Amino acid sequence: MPVPLRQLFASILPSADKEIYKCRTGLYEARIIDNTKEDTRKLFLDIQLASGMKLSTGGLLFKYTLIGKLAHLTLALPKRSLFIGMGGGTEIRHFLLAHPHAQADIVEPDTKLPALAHQFFHFPLEDKRISIHHTDGLSFLAKSKHKYDFIRLDAFDFGTFIPRHLLSLQAASLMHSHLSSKGLLAANIVSPIEGEQSAFFRSAYKTFSLRFPYITLLCTAPAEPEKVQNIALLASTTKPLTQQQLIKAAASDAPLLELANDCVWQKPIETKDVPLLTA
Repeated sequence: MPVPLRQLFASILPSADKEIYKCRTGLYEARIIDNTKEDTRKLFLDIQLASGMKLSTGGLLFKYTLIGKLAHLTLALPKRSLFIGMGGGTEIRHFLLAHPHAQADIVEPDTKLPALAHQFFHFPLEDKRISIHHTDGLSFLAKSKHKYDFIRLDAFDFGTFIPRHLLSLQAASLMHSHLSSKGLLAANIVSPIEGEQSAFFRSAYKTFSLRFPYITLLCTAPAEPEKVQNIALLASTTKPLTQQQLIKAAASDAPLLELANDCVWQKPIETKDVPLLTA
């Protein structure tokens, strides 16, 4: 018999964590979990850890979200951004704080997540720079008329897998067509970067390489390449994003500077043995 979700969730919840809220959203069973000793608040969608922040400051909690922030800080005055996937909206909030004149289109199929993000993660739901679209990422891109200076792909189905169609050649083509000439695409992929279990990531890399001539990779555990980790695929069309640019963007922010120095993947990605991803 399948294990009930509440029982499965209880088995992965540390004893110091406290559930402060639970509800059914349009697509998930959502739980807000606080840990005052660690100064953290986390959002779980079913059993997937979807967002987190520092309770005291609202600061970004996870290394992969800091990598996303580092990526958009390399941009000079971005005007319009696209976020495919929302979670608790923490990355989007920090993007808007860093770029006060930028607009943000958000694609999130779950109709109840924005209110949840506003209530528990300081998401600025009333900000007039924000437009929320409750649809699929590819459906939105197929109809959109806009060019974006920053596209953030951070959407997952059950578990930690990006839906395959969002990393397909069709998706790469649509994102390429909607990225401005000086823009940056930042896709969050959870996978090993090398080894037997890395085939899906390497297929995604191969697929996006057909549309984006310049790709920089940052990973959260570069010293353990066969470990499942967050990999940031940073793609552009006119020039590569260099480590020197990342270091400059980090400025005096110590955690960002550490990422810029330690998390850039320097080795080539082997793709001869993997297929392209199709929808």
